[in-house]
This record gives sequence, C-alpha cells and structure tokens, in this order.
Amino acid sequence: MISNDRIREIISSSIINAICIDDEFCAPYEAENGNIEIPKSMCANFRDSHGCNLDVYHYTTKENLEPIIPVLFGNRDLLIVDWELSPDDTVKYRDTLRIIERGIASRSLRYVVIYTQSPSIEDIVKAILHYFSEYRKDFRSIEKNIVERFDEFSESNSLDNDGDEIWEILKKGVSGLSLNPEKGKEIKASINQQLNTKMNSGMTVQLCRLINNIVKEEGFKSTIDAMNWLDLNVPNSDTFYSCNAYEASLLTPYSIHIDNTIVVVLQKNTNPDGCVIPNLVAPEDVFDKIVDSVSNVKNIRTFIFSILLKNVMNDEIAQWGKSLGNISERALVYHAKSYDDTDEFIQYFSNCTTGLLKSSMLSSIGKEDIHELFKIDVEEEKPLCQDLCNLNCFLTFTDKRKLEDMHTLQTGDIFILSNPYHPGDRTEEYIICITQSCDCKRPQKIYHNYVFLHGHEANLKKALTSTEKEWYSFISSEKAIEWTHRFFTIHIESQKRFDINRPIRVVLNNGKNNELTFLGNQKIEYTQRLINYAFSHAQRMGIDLPHYPENG
Repeated sequence: MISNDRIREIISSSIINAICIDDEFCAPYEAENGNIEIPKSMCANFRDSHGCNLDVYHYTTKENLEPIIPVLFGNRDLLIVDWELSPDDTVKYRDTLRIIERGIASRSLRYVVIYTQSPSIEDIVKAILHYFSEYRKDFRSIEKNIVERFDEFSESNSLDNDGDEIWEILKKGVSGLSLNPEKGKEIKASINQQLNTKMNSGMTVQLCRLINNIVKEEGFKSTIDAMNWLDLNVPNSDTFYSCNAYEASLLTPYSIHIDNTIVVVLQKNTNPDGCVIPNLVAPEDVFDKIVDSVSNVKNIRTFIFSILLKNVMNDEIAQWGKSLGNISERALVYHAKSYDDTDEFIQYFSNCTTGLLKSSMLSSIGKEDIHELFKIDVEEEKPLCQDLCNLNCFLTFTDKRKLEDMHTLQTGDIFILSNPYHPGDRTEEYIICITQSCDCKRPQKIYHNYVFLHGHEANLKKALTSTEKEWYSFISSEKAIEWTHRFFTIHIESQKRFDINRPIRVVLNNGKNNELTFLGNQKIEYTQRLINYAFSHAQRMGIDLPHYPENG
C-alpha cells in the first residue's frame, strides 16, 4: 500500500483554490464588518505552507449570496462554511445546508468543511445525513400509520402492549445506528430481544413479519435502511430535505460522502466570546486537519487514484487546448461530413479523446504510485459479491441516468419487458439488442426489425463464478442478468430515437401488446461476445445417432 506521507501529499496537491463563508469572518478589505484575525491566520497558512489560495466571504443573507454563487464556487476545490449562518432562524443551519447543496451541485468542489463553534459534531453529522437522505418521507404520517398497524396487531393477538409502546421500543432501539452503520445487525438483535421481553417469541416473529411488510410498502430497500431513516428522523422530524436526491453515506464519525464530495466537520478552537478552547482546531491547523480527515476515508485507493487522474486531465486538457494532440483540424472537419447524426460524430470524437487521455495517463501518472496503490496486502479481505458485481457493472454497463433523455436504439441496449415473452417461474424478463451497429444506424435496411436475446435475473454468486464462461450482464451492484442463446425480432417502427424515460410500445411475435422499459446500454465489446454466442449456437449442425442416455 502507498505510504501515508504520499497519500497526504497527493490530497494536499488536490486543494489549490478554496472559499470560506462565515457570518463572523471578513476579508482584510472588509475589516469593519467582522472578525479579521482568524481568516487572516487561515489565509496565510493556506498560502504560505500549502500553496493554496483562500478567499473569504462575509455572509449576511442567502439572498445576497445567491447571485454570486457561480463566481464564488467556480473552479474551487474546497468550501469552508460555518454551521450556524443564520443564528436568528428557528433552524440556524438551514442556509448552511442549502449552500453545501449548491457546492455539491457545482461538481467542481471535491471537499466541504464545516468549521463551527457548535459543541456536538454528532448532531451536525446526523442533520446532514437527514437533509441529503434518499428517503424524503413525511415522518408524522408514517408514524401515524405504523402506530395504527401496531394497535391492530396488538388487539387481534390480545396483547397487553399497544402500538405506541411498540413504536417507542423501535425508536429508542435504533438510536445511534446512523453514526454506527456497522452495528446494524447488533442493534436489530437488541430490538428483537426487547420485544421478546414484552411478548412471547412467536408473537415477536409475527410482529417482525408485519414490520418487514411495512418497510416494503413504504419503499425502503431493506429493514436496516428503514431503521437508519428512523434514527435520523426521531430528532429531526420537523426539519427539511434537499431539493434533489443524493447518495450520502458516513465515512468516519466526522465525515460524510455525498455524491462525489467529501464533507468534514471541524470544531473551532474559540467560543462565541473569543476564548480559546484547547485540543480543538486552530485556524492555522485547518488545512492539515482537512488532509488528515480525508486520508482516513474508506476506499482511499480509488479516491487517491481519482485525484491523480484529475491532475492528469487538468494538465493534459490544457495542452489539448493548444493543439488537441496534434490532430489536424482539416482531418476532423473532413471526417465529420461522413456522419449524418451529430450523436454518432460525438461518439467518434469521444473515442479519439479517450485514446489521448489513456496515453497521457500512462505517461504522466507515476507507475510506482499505481503499483503501490493497488498492491494487495496479505490481510486484504475478500470482496463481497455486491462489490464485484458493482465493479463489473462499472466496466461494462452505462445506466440510463448517465445518458441523454433522447437515445438512439443501438447494440447493447437492455430493456425489461412489462409482460414476459417466455413465461416461467421467474416473473421478470430482460432483453438485449444484438442488432449490429451499422443496421441500428439505418433501421430501414432491416425493415425496423431489431434482433434481441432474452434473459432473467441471475444468482449473483453463480454469475461471478461463471462470468467468463457463461453469458451475463451486470446492471447494478445487486443485479445480474443471465442470457439465453434464443433470439427473436421485434418490429420497432420510427424508434430510431426514443425518450429513455418512457416505455416503447410494441407488439411481439406472439401477437400480444407489450412495453419495453429502457435500463441502459452494455458496452459493445461485451455485447459482441453475446452476439457471437447466439449466432454460433444457431449455426450448429444437429445430428441424430444412437446413443446411451446421459444418466447412464
């Protein structure tokens, strides 16, 4: 594994431009508006010790800040923001959360640091996890529904415990789960034990079944997800959520990963009266504490590699701006004329730049760094099925959420059928387009008859064991599709381009109406393997000769 000193060096090099937003701090030229000594000390340390430019913005109101956010956040690597920007509001950190969200949405910010006088980091972390939660649900209405369901359960089973009592056990039982996700099973077992003391084990089993049903009805992925949501909502049930859905997860007790941004909470070493508090973070130590915090995150190897890659892209793209790798403009313009569709030329151009980036990466990123970064240690744990499945998905599949809304039907497009074409014991059926790319581009040549393979959801462990021998597609961290060799055609008229968010209505060969819901696209090299498999099977020569049965 790469050394800690090298990790710190790489992280430090990724922070070049920063902005600090605080209602008490001000820039030197705004000395009459607030505290200048703390930001002065911080700016000097950032510049002189770390080669980072830090600007300071004196916060007054969200309305004053909003028009200049694009300027403040443009080309920034780091945002430092106070937690309670609006001390007179009921929710003092409301504006802070909205500013953080704008920073994450800017996509350039890699790090956000909350630099605060608030005494409780735990409360801050929970408030952030709650605000960015993917489960934006009305706590009060869900609580009312659950208590009523528990009341009905108690009454029908002649229990002494009413719905409120059971609900209180659950609320108290999940306490701390959001900040200790690794204890999910332990907390779940503890809740079961508490329920067993209130009722016999048979009733507890029935109650758990009811809870599992409620979890599914409310749209949670799992019971642990629901428990985590409950823990976040018990103290924050009257607060608010972000405007958009984000993937938020705890990295350390004081850091959170939100989409592609790391949020770290640091405590100021001064109280509101200006008195110094020992063992907390002084202004001149902020930069080092950021680096320390980030260097301890999970998946540090991939994170460090992404920094190295970003540095290469920044340097190389700047060079491309001069000459684009010495590619002739005349040649590009000439070749562009051979493409009728703009999207097709964009794809070709993307392939050109990918090749340039690849060569730049190989020549610019230190091979020693990459080797040390991904060298397997003896104590390395075997990855989970979901981890390998997710990696395969990353390598082979592009989810529709990463594509434009209007999409050209092409080789490797994967759909799910609303009504299975080959009914069996598995309810869901998937299909993948194996029509060659040249025919997809000109569907009139094939009379709009596209060729598909069909498949069903596979067992993950089996798929990962046989993925190089059999025929699978990985479309998420939890789902793989096993394909058959049987192919069929679907007539899709005037669907060269379609809205990926709307199902395509078709009539299959069985004469029944159906709908194709688009999931995403599998890369051509992996789809070509399926094509070879399907058509080689179709071309086999069958024979009929006397033989012993396979079972002996």
